[in-house]
Amino acid sequence: MGGAGNPWIQTPGLDRLAAEGTRFSQCVTPDLVCMAARHTFMTRQRCSEHGRFGNNAPDPDPLHYTLMQLLGFTGYRTQVIGKMHFRPVRRHHGFHRMELMEVSV
Repeated sequence: MGGAGNPWIQTPGLDRLAAEGTRFSQCVTPDLVCMAARHTFMTRQRCSEHGRFGNNAPDPDPLHYTLMQLLGFTGYRTQVIGKMHFRPVRRHHGFHRMELMEVSV
């Protein structure tokens, strides 16, 4: 991105988004696989704790509150947009609003 210091790449849209929002320059994913990383974010547990290392176990542990549930308890409204691969598909995991684009696997 140009806004991140690259002098050769022009990314005006991303530069504007970074300037008006928050840009995390040193973030890393907890897992290379999307569903395992999503579980880590949602449950605040490491992969070794929640046991999801791949795309084979899509449900977060129902015994633990998700980050979205905890935010909801304090008055925040949470929303998910995109494909999440929840099972069952409409289980909300604490999101107040869901706009899902699920694909058959």
